[in-house]
Amino acid sequence: MKYVLFVLLFGLMCNAQAQQIKTVTPEWIDGIHASKNDTLYIVNFWATWCKPCVEELPYFEQLADSCANKKVKIYLVTTDMRKDIATRVTDFIKAKNLTQQVVFINEVNADKWINKVSEEWSGAIPATLMIKGDSGFKHFKEGELNFEELQLLVNQVIP
Repeated sequence: MKYVLFVLLFGLMCNAQAQQIKTVTPEWIDGIHASKNDTLYIVNFWATWCKPCVEELPYFEQLADSCANKKVKIYLVTTDMRKDIATRVTDFIKAKNLTQQVVFINEVNADKWINKVSEEWSGAIPATLMIKGDSGFKHFKEGELNFEELQLLVNQVIP
């Protein structure tokens, strides 16, 4: 009986998969900027090796929960190396139980997309871009945000 239970649990664990990382081109950022709908897009740039990034990731998960009934879409853009996506990043997502869409920009030369995010951005992480196209709201912050700051920004844009 114990063996059967073990086999069933092991099978369930093997079938449980971490979320898929969405691979995009730099033009994906252009699409976020060009959106004209009533959704607030929050795009956070982070890496598994960045301590402040890792510390702020739970705030984005918490924000998603608090905005469940609002038109808010959160993207977590990993800036980890391409070679680490299938292993290190995937394992990290699973270990941290990240539920928001993780995105990887498939471009080796970051200079081709950093200025697309914001001309103010030096490329340091963490960094967060917020856009709500129908109102023209755009906000960019280089550096760590806490939950209260995130919530305040969202409440300014979406009542």
